[in-house]
Amino acid sequence: RVVNEPLESISADLGFAGNTLAEGLVVSICLGGAFVGCLFSGSVADGIGRRRAFQLSTLPMIVGAALSALTNSLEGMLFGRLLVGAGMGLGPPVASLYITEVSPPSVRGMYGSFVQIATCLGILFSLLVGTPVKDIDRWWRVCFWVSAVPAVLQAIAMEFCVESPQWLYKCGRTNEAEMQFEKLLGPLHVKSAMAELSRSERGDDGESVKFSELFYGRHFNVIGHKFCVLFLINCVQKCGGAL
Repeated sequence: RVVNEPLESISADLGFAGNTLAEGLVVSICLGGAFVGCLFSGSVADGIGRRRAFQLSTLPMIVGAALSALTNSLEGMLFGRLLVGAGMGLGPPVASLYITEVSPPSVRGMYGSFVQIATCLGILFSLLVGTPVKDIDRWWRVCFWVSAVPAVLQAIAMEFCVESPQWLYKCGRTNEAEMQFEKLLGPLHVKSAMAELSRSERGDDGESVKFSELFYGRHFNVIGHKFCVLFLINCVQKCGGAL
């Protein structure tokens, strides 16, 4: 969203003013990067842990924002936006998974909604940051620098957060999982939390699903129908907004 308001100034400074294709790419290539990032979010979160994966998602956002702020060419802007999109695609799925695994059931829904609230607040803030772009020369570069600040804060703040006990338990690191539960729930609830985690793991049949299996058979029947419904809802919303 940070490019919406300053797009006219960006195109003028980087020499592609009036080129609607280039302008469209600057806006939309972020979504392409997000698609790539979300494809790998699950494997990254399982490989290095939820907390480290969340921190890793900030790296392309910081580098991409800095590159976009410093570039003097369309190519540099596109590459920076692509990196930012990759971080955006990687981060939210990991955040939702992390919140689910570290939150007590009684507040899990409320904590999960914070992701959407933060997203809406971020969009609003980005629009406000871009307001002076017509009055201050090259203010669009400041907008990109500002957009890197939340990613930096996120990377630092996650260093003080606990790792997911569920991920540690799956990795066979039982003692560490107990330590994290103690930090989250207190020492009195560690045994019950570990017992519940053990029951949930035993109830899991361990069936793994290949990515290709999402496009046929019973998995497609579930995911495909949901995708179609969400796609139709999104189209209706976009049409309504255009009207």
